[in-house]
Amino acid sequence: MANINLVNQQVIETLEKFVDAILDGSATINIPEAVPVVIDHCLELEQIDLLFDRLWNGLNEGRAAFLDSIQSAILEGRLTEVPPEVMQRLVSYQEVENRWTEMEECVQRVEVTSLDIEQVITLCKRESLYSALISVWNRVMNDYTSPLYELIPLLAVHISEGLPNAEGRRLGNLLLVYVASCLSGNPPYGGTKEKAEYARQQVVRALCSQHSSNASDDETCFPYIRALLEFDTREFVNALVISFSDATLSMQIRQRLVDIIIQVMRESSNFKCTDIAWVLGVIANSSSISRGLRIDSTLYTDAVTRLVTEDSCPLQDRQQALLQLVTAGSLSHLSHQVLLDLAKSAEFYQVCAVLHEMRGEYDEVLRCHILDPSRRLHVFSFIEQSPHKANMGITHPENLQALLEIDCKKTGQLLVRHLPQTIPDIINQLTDKQQYYFLEGMIEESDLDTEHMTQYVCLMCRFEPEKVLQVVKTNDNIELDPAIKVSQQVGLDEVTAVLLERTGDLQGAFNVLLSRLQLAIQNGEERAEKMTEELVNLAQRGSSVLDSKTSWLPLLMCLLKLNSHHLLQRVLSNADLNLVSELHLLMQHTKGTLGELRGLIMGLFVKCRDQRSMLEATKRLHMSGLHGELAAAVKLARMGCAAPEVCKICRAPFYDKMCLFRCGHGYHTDCIQPLSGQCVDCNKES
Repeated sequence: MANINLVNQQVIETLEKFVDAILDGSATINIPEAVPVVIDHCLELEQIDLLFDRLWNGLNEGRAAFLDSIQSAILEGRLTEVPPEVMQRLVSYQEVENRWTEMEECVQRVEVTSLDIEQVITLCKRESLYSALISVWNRVMNDYTSPLYELIPLLAVHISEGLPNAEGRRLGNLLLVYVASCLSGNPPYGGTKEKAEYARQQVVRALCSQHSSNASDDETCFPYIRALLEFDTREFVNALVISFSDATLSMQIRQRLVDIIIQVMRESSNFKCTDIAWVLGVIANSSSISRGLRIDSTLYTDAVTRLVTEDSCPLQDRQQALLQLVTAGSLSHLSHQVLLDLAKSAEFYQVCAVLHEMRGEYDEVLRCHILDPSRRLHVFSFIEQSPHKANMGITHPENLQALLEIDCKKTGQLLVRHLPQTIPDIINQLTDKQQYYFLEGMIEESDLDTEHMTQYVCLMCRFEPEKVLQVVKTNDNIELDPAIKVSQQVGLDEVTAVLLERTGDLQGAFNVLLSRLQLAIQNGEERAEKMTEELVNLAQRGSSVLDSKTSWLPLLMCLLKLNSHHLLQRVLSNADLNLVSELHLLMQHTKGTLGELRGLIMGLFVKCRDQRSMLEATKRLHMSGLHGELAAAVKLARMGCAAPEVCKICRAPFYDKMCLFRCGHGYHTDCIQPLSGQCVDCNKES
């Protein structure tokens, strides 16, 4: 410890020498840089006398740097006690530099004994430094009413000019926080319990003042509460709710404040019916407020009447206000039916839904959701989430029709999931368009049976024909005859061809696509080549069934007109179209030019060459096979056979003629003659 004290003493002596060097005006010292360093070390070593008595008093130049450093130290919380002379100079310096934010912070952070009260109050009022003003009033003067008496009238001026600007909002929010903290027993700048209670009493007394000190003849009662309510009704009441949570706040004060608030709002035309209802709802909902309070039930009745009759506020706002009162249980003095009638008269369907749900009338709850424009489109989500689906009367004619009008598709999905047994009776009552979207919803939830799938495809041909082809290709459970009939009626040739092919009528499918291709070529459509591709694919799939003269030859005729070399080669290379047929086509085409026939002629040459090569290769393979078989037979014929010693039938030895087979078995001619001339042993099974 002795060593530490010795080191501190040496550092302080060094610091004093450095201060002396600064004051002597040493040419080697940059004062603006040196002063902040000295101030930091003085504060660290708690050498306040050295800082102010020697350095400040001795400085002639560099005082701006000194004041800047003092300001930083105050804002950082390292310095709270400043000599009044220095603080006065700092405030004046901040005024010259227009550092109003820094001034306001410094005034709140330093001890009150450091302040020139008159100077600070004058500047704070002039520059609207409200937080600093409240700090001075509370800490210096122990005055908790002046912030309300002097600042609320300023807020009232902002309100009277219309919507408060940024300055007005800052002042209003500051006052709301101030009132809430004082009423809850936590004044802004702390203090003892006695001081906190004193602050609360002073603020309550100010708020409950019937008139201001300089009231005019036409001033309304309770101007301070009125101004705060007009600034922000909900935030002011929320601030009171927070303060009322303090158990030490007497019931008398709570009752007095609530009575004044209700009186002010009822007597003023500046408050909407929704504001009054909201305040009553908050009072009823908050146990910290409502416990022990006496609220006249007629206030709630009047509030409900205004909500359902006045149209100065948006319907949704009025409905939410009434809903809050209903759910809070504030309207227990009114009968259920009276509330329901009032809500229906104002078209408050959300309130009606809550009231019906209280009585278990779930079909009426659904009806209210359907009638409510704001929730109509969300009715399906509501049904899905409700545990009372079975009691909602979804299939009731009025409800069902409304659901179909909202979204047929979602209605189908809903019934498939929860009421599939009702679908057969319902679907036959729908219009064609409703049926289509209803079935579309069903198919997204589960596979359709053949009847409904066929119905869905037929309706799709009418309402969304561009989707039919893909559906037909991916679904086999379709009755073909009615689907073909409808697709032909609406002119969906591709769909008709797919369905005809599925029936086995490949020639009919080919004819449909061929007619479409011929028309496309005639009209010069760009899709002609794609159509030809589809037709070629169909012809190849049905090559075993289609007649080349009624399929390939007409297709070749189209290709000659289309002048597609690629597709022409593909057709000519087809094995089912022989050269005789192609030559027949060439002979029939007597009116074309050489250019038109060039593709066909060249294709014939290529195919002739390919078929000739194939024929020669086949011949070589065939001859090679025959030669191999003959060589094997000759080789086998030249091979000798070993004669057995005994007959395989009678087991007697051979002395004379015998019948010998190449398998090596031998028999007496007498033994084998009655038989077929085949080896007995090798043909036992046969």
